[in-house]
Amino acid sequence: MTRNQHLLAAILLAATAACSNAAAAPTPEESYRRGMAALSQGQPRTARVEFMNALQANPRDARARVAQVRTYLLLGDGVAAESEIRRAREAGV
Repeated sequence: MTRNQHLLAAILLAATAACSNAAAAPTPEESYRRGMAALSQGQPRTARVEFMNALQANPRDARARVAQVRTYLLLGDGVAAESEIRRAREAGV
């Protein structure tokens, strides 16, 4: 490859990386709303992931904590639900 081809390849690579980062991560509020929508549609696994995303961004979000407890119970994961209840209490619920 010539110097110009290397430069062009580097520019294309940088542009591709910039475009992939352009799709911003959802806000905690968006993740919470998506989780609630997934629950209402009977998709607790999807809801669990959305609530995890919301809680990763805002660990003190009491609504998301309570919704995550409900989700774990729907999934039949009592141990995770119990841990989430403890975290909810620590967050002030």
